[in-house]
Amino acid sequence: MKAKIILFLLLILPSAAFAQEKVYCINACPGEDASSQINISWAADTTVTDSYLLVCADGGKPVAYYPAQYVCDEFFDLPSASPNGEKIRETAKFLRCKTALSGLKANTRYSYVICSGTARKVNSLHSAKGRLCDERQFKTAGASEWSACIISDFHTYTPLPKRLQSAMAMINTVKEYDPAVDWVLNAGDVCAWGGSHSFWRELYSQDNYKTQIWAGVNGNHDNMSRGYEKQSHAFFRENAAYPQNGYGDQQGVCYWFRYGQVLFVMLNSEAMHDYMGLHDAQNWVREVITDQRNSSNPPTYTVVCEHYEWFHPNGAFLQYKRWHELFDQLGVDLALSGNSHIYVRSLPVYDGKVTDGSYGTVYLQTSSSDNERGRTIKDEPPQNSDKVAFRFTEGGHTISALDLKVNDSAMTLTLLDRNGKVLDFAKVPAKPNKRYKEDVLATFLRDSLSAVTTRCAQTLQAAYMAEKHLGTRYNVPGWEGFPVEYYEYYTGIDINTKAPKRGTVLMLNPSAEKLAKWIVTAVYDATGTIRYEDLEKVRKFITWQSGAQFPVKGVVYEAMYTPGDYYPYIFKDGVTVYMEDEARHKAQDQHPSDELLDFYTDTMSNENLKSYTGRYARISSTTREMYYKAGGKDKVGKSDDGMRDTAWLATVAKNYQRAWKSDRNFLIYAWALSNLE
Repeated sequence: MKAKIILFLLLILPSAAFAQEKVYCINACPGEDASSQINISWAADTTVTDSYLLVCADGGKPVAYYPAQYVCDEFFDLPSASPNGEKIRETAKFLRCKTALSGLKANTRYSYVICSGTARKVNSLHSAKGRLCDERQFKTAGASEWSACIISDFHTYTPLPKRLQSAMAMINTVKEYDPAVDWVLNAGDVCAWGGSHSFWRELYSQDNYKTQIWAGVNGNHDNMSRGYEKQSHAFFRENAAYPQNGYGDQQGVCYWFRYGQVLFVMLNSEAMHDYMGLHDAQNWVREVITDQRNSSNPPTYTVVCEHYEWFHPNGAFLQYKRWHELFDQLGVDLALSGNSHIYVRSLPVYDGKVTDGSYGTVYLQTSSSDNERGRTIKDEPPQNSDKVAFRFTEGGHTISALDLKVNDSAMTLTLLDRNGKVLDFAKVPAKPNKRYKEDVLATFLRDSLSAVTTRCAQTLQAAYMAEKHLGTRYNVPGWEGFPVEYYEYYTGIDINTKAPKRGTVLMLNPSAEKLAKWIVTAVYDATGTIRYEDLEKVRKFITWQSGAQFPVKGVVYEAMYTPGDYYPYIFKDGVTVYMEDEARHKAQDQHPSDELLDFYTDTMSNENLKSYTGRYARISSTTREMYYKAGGKDKVGKSDDGMRDTAWLATVAKNYQRAWKSDRNFLIYAWALSNLE
């Protein structure tokens, strides 16, 4: 029996050392301005509720910082592996502690420790009581010339410890080549499974995390647990304290920071798999870079990082084709990524053509660095050989990293192998007369949106159901948190009842400006330009089709075939639905009673519906076929009779809810893509 208990403990605890630690996963990362702001975070045993940070500059007195802390259970009961390779479920639950240091001196080395108890005035970190970790260090930005190590894809995996050892040795090799290296930038996949908290603990115990700051992006491996049981960027977010200046739910996952002369913009590839995710990210990148460029201290260089590669190792376009137009518009100097496990660097490219380096973007993706998961490439010339400058791999056993050196005249990138041999060298010069490609969409939104908004206000005047406002509901099932408006309205004189019909409906209609942005972005994304006739074609169709009314639940009367014959169509999630119980669908005189109207708005759920829905989705009569053509991935059936799956309801609701928080509406874009030339 005792042997079984010991075996169980070995399975849930990756190592005996972990059981002794009260604080762990300690790391420092840049604040928004790394010359004066550094964020430090750690995980604390749930019994240690009084941990705090002591920080001091060389020769200075320590200053205490108390963290914001909360219980983190994102990693609890997830599948993993013990160091001996046994399948286990980890039981990580801890206090997540985060501090944001500000007012620091530029170009200064600081030391810090984490203690427990009550902070007291001390003259040095060595005399501090209640210390929970060894002394650590970081250095702020601010030097006129500085260096960083760029590395990725080392897939920390405790059953194969040599992966992490190889990566750390490679970082040390870069530091031997360039002793000025002060920090590390990783392009993702630092863990084999981000959901395995023991892997993060092993990673953060390395000496290279104790002496410098790190910044990174979320990789696909960092985003998953073993077997994809759970996928979440929370694994990445909860293992650092990156600046909270991202967008939407990407706060602390997507972020930007300034390190000296360079603006770094960090993206989450896992949030950009579809149309809405990509464009929400692009809108944010546009705003960040434009704001910084127009600030009182514009950056000399702009670097954008994500995990997924710009080019396939064979040279084919991958993320490049999604981003190069925007990078040309914004004057991005360097685009960094990882993922392919093979190093690929492009020449500077602008408008699809190689330049002399005085303008354009260099696209670079790092190789793997774990000596275990590399890939091979064929010897023949790559696709886009005019753009691809250099490729490198050692096959399955690949290790490399980059030295990035920056000063006011240039960023230089040096690729090193495991022995410190220089494999590739590239210079990205400062561009005092940087060239920018016209951003047609941004210019239109800035200069002409008001005119489209005025016309969209006319469209909303056709919203005949928005008659008598009965209140706003924030708790409609499936629409919690959205301001769903409850309306009562009456039709004209019905030819059957010889009187108006009463209807009630829950709606989530856009404002005139939101509708205008949806139309403008849909036209631009579908056609690559913005023409008046296309804008009006979309707007007039929406006016005729729906008046921009989005019925969440309720009755929509329409006299579609005979004037004055107002038929009650029942809607849910912007789609026509049909009651399983015919008595609830075909009301007497096609005029639902007050009791039925209340049922449609208050009680009706998918369980009351037939197994099929209508063809079209509000507000632009989008069909399933249009949805698929635009890149929709959900399986929602077809428009044919007998194929109109009710899964369409959830898909329409999901996309409309995302649009509500965005300048883009995927359903309108899908219609535009199929109906505009």
